[in-house]
Amino acid sequence: ELKYANGHNVAVRAYADSTKRRVHKLETTWVPTYDVPATEAPSGEGSAFATAELSMDALATADLESLRAGLSPLADGYASWLDECETEIGTLPDSLQEAARGAVFRARHGADRIHAGIVSLTDPAAPNHDHALRAFRFANQAMALQRRHTEIGKLREEGSIAYADAEAVIVAQGAKVASWRPFQLAFVLLNVPALSDPSHPERVADPSAVVDLLFFPTGGGKTEAYLGLTAFTFAIRRLQGTLGRGEQARSGAAGVAVLMRYTLRLLTAQQFQRASALVCAAEVIRQSDEDLWGTEPFRIGLWVGSAVSPNW
Repeated sequence: ELKYANGHNVAVRAYADSTKRRVHKLETTWVPTYDVPATEAPSGEGSAFATAELSMDALATADLESLRAGLSPLADGYASWLDECETEIGTLPDSLQEAARGAVFRARHGADRIHAGIVSLTDPAAPNHDHALRAFRFANQAMALQRRHTEIGKLREEGSIAYADAEAVIVAQGAKVASWRPFQLAFVLLNVPALSDPSHPERVADPSAVVDLLFFPTGGGKTEAYLGLTAFTFAIRRLQGTLGRGEQARSGAAGVAVLMRYTLRLLTAQQFQRASALVCAAEVIRQSDEDLWGTEPFRIGLWVGSAVSPNW
């Protein structure tokens, strides 16, 4: 994209002629705008993930065979798509081929991690299988509760409607309102092995440690992926109990499990509502089985300073 002017302590808006390499007007602006295309990951009929099980309700109760059949298309479909990408590398300009090969290589590592997550959940012989499977079921159950009650809240905000009526509308939508997008579920799966094993190479403090980042515009579904991992983390810490000995002992029922930081004030408040819904869902599940999840409540805290909203 051409750059027609530089602003000094101010932005510049250019009105370009789409048919020519020139502009017909330049003006300064304090608040520049730019339309960023939405990111929509493939899903549903016609995609490589069409046969994947995305219902949170189904994943929360599926037996091992059903879970394997429902999750495998995520890894297999991604690997097949990467095969197609690899065959296209030769058609790219020479200057782009090295970068393309590197991108496919890194993506294959991601596909392998997704597959490893599926193995952790579906193979009884896999390390930490029991805890990983229970935590995964907990995460799906909590996320389903969070999704439905978030949607109920939206309905009640949009109009004067009783809770029971809003709940009936959401329940009538069935699994649709509590389903993953393929990339969200894949993001949870590729982190399952490391979150299940405190000594996993991906989380040890050395050059092999991994930080996963979801990066695309607002509205793509990043928050749900992060909340899914949050729910899994809540559960796996409770199941693992106390790790280490003596001064190094750490209780899974104590301390801070997840830190979330947002740089925009209104976004902080909005995201706190969604995280609170998840914590409430996790607490409902805990109270239903204290023998398994412990007597210590799940909690959430918010620190925003004095300027996030008017204090009068």
